[in-house]
Amino acid sequence: MMNTSNRLQRSPGIALAAMAKIAVYALLTAWALAILFPIYWMFLTSLKPGSMVLDVPPQLIPLKVTLQNFKEIFDTAPVARWFLNSVIVTVAVTSGALISDSMAGYTYSLIKPTGYRIFFFMILGCMMIPDQIRIVPLFIMLKDLNWYNTYAGLIVPFMGSAIGMFLMRQYMSTLPIELMEAAKVEGCNEFKIFTRIVLPLSKPVIAVVAITSFVGNWNGFLWPLILTSSTDMRTLPVGIASLQVQFVTNYGIMMAGAAIAAIPVILIFFMFQKYFAKGITLGAVKE
Repeated sequence: MMNTSNRLQRSPGIALAAMAKIAVYALLTAWALAILFPIYWMFLTSLKPGSMVLDVPPQLIPLKVTLQNFKEIFDTAPVARWFLNSVIVTVAVTSGALISDSMAGYTYSLIKPTGYRIFFFMILGCMMIPDQIRIVPLFIMLKDLNWYNTYAGLIVPFMGSAIGMFLMRQYMSTLPIELMEAAKVEGCNEFKIFTRIVLPLSKPVIAVVAITSFVGNWNGFLWPLILTSSTDMRTLPVGIASLQVQFVTNYGIMMAGAAIAAIPVILIFFMFQKYFAKGITLGAVKE
C-alpha cells in the first residue's frame, strides 16, 4: 500500500517534469526554425525565376524551380575567381593561425619563459581592442609595403589571433606535465615534444581554432573591401556585394551568390559540429 501511495505522490511531479521537458523542446525547436528560416529563404529565392522573387504574398513553397540565377551569375561575374581568392586567403590564414597560435600556446602554457605573464596579458588586452580601430594604421603600413591589392595584404596580418593563442594556452595547460618530463628524460627536445606529444593531444582545440578561423575569414568583408581595388582580387563576399547596383537589384542573382558563399560554411559546420560544443568550455580552465 505504501509503494502505491508513493507512486501516486510521485506521478504529478513526473508529469510536470515531462511537460516542462516538452515545453523546452518545443521552444528550442521554434527557435531553431526561426534561425534557419533566413537560410531557407536565401536558397528558396536563389531557385525562383526572376519574375517570382518579389511576389506578394511571398511563396514559402516554390511553384517553379530554376537554376537560371546560378547560370546568370556565372555568366555576368567572375564568381569562380572570387571563390578561388576566398579559398586561397582562408586556407592560408587558417594554416598560419594554427601554426602561430599553437606555438604561442605551447610557449605560454608549458615552457613559461621569464616574463611570459606580461606578454600573455598583452595578448588578452588585444582581445579587447575592436578590429575597426586597427584598420587605419594597418592599411597605412601595408600601403607602404606595397601590399595593397595583393594576397600578402589579405593573408599575412591575420596569420595569428589573440583568441586562438588564448584557447591554445588554456587547453595545453590541462595536459599532464609528467608526459613532457618523461619525454625529456628520453632525450626529446622541445620541438619533438611539441610535434609528437602536445599537438596530437590538442586535436580538439586545434579543430575549434581552425573552424572559427575558417568561418571568420571566409565571411570576412570589411578588410577585403578596403584593401582590394581590382575585380580579380575580390573575395567572394565582396564580389557578391558588388553585384548590387545603385537603382536596380537582382535579388535572385544576389541570393544565388550568397548561397554559393554559404555552402562551404554549412558543410564545415555539419562536419565538425561536435567541436563547436567543445569550444564553449575550452577557455574556462583556471590558472
